[in-house]
Amino acid sequence: MSIDREPNENEIVREAMQLRTRVLAYLMGLVKDPQKAEDLLQDTYVVVLRKWQQYQPGTNLLAWMLSIARREFLNAVKPAHNRLVAMEMEVLEKALVATQEDDANLAYRREALSHCLAKLRPQARDIMQLRYGDGLSCGEVCRRVRLSLNALYTVLCRVRENLKTCIERQLRVQEAP
Repeated sequence: MSIDREPNENEIVREAMQLRTRVLAYLMGLVKDPQKAEDLLQDTYVVVLRKWQQYQPGTNLLAWMLSIARREFLNAVKPAHNRLVAMEMEVLEKALVATQEDDANLAYRREALSHCLAKLRPQARDIMQLRYGDGLSCGEVCRRVRLSLNALYTVLCRVRENLKTCIERQLRVQEAP
């Protein structure tokens, strides 16, 4: 969203929908009931749509939405529990906002991982895909690639170490001016 101009409702809705999972996770952490969390999420989005003009462009949209979700939750909680619940909510909000700030770093790490995976030998890449991409057990990977369990563990250990080194190298290159 451009900071130079006022956002329109469609831009706010689009960005807000991209944060749906995080807001729902926050609410799930509070109510521990998927249906209640979903109901509160819907209430939160109703308020977001009603008050979208109050959002300040260039500020943290997730934090703004979490403050709305917090109010919706507190409105649904018994008054005697509000103070205790408010402390728990602060911890959850800080964790969620911190993860948003880490997204840029995560994008760089994913790019580095893709680059490094492409440099692997085909057999090593296939093993990594079977184990981590497809989620197969080590025993199933052994059967498919015809390796002993010890040999597979050795390959996985070496490949993970090589990937770690390669990713660290790539990240240093990206950070260099």
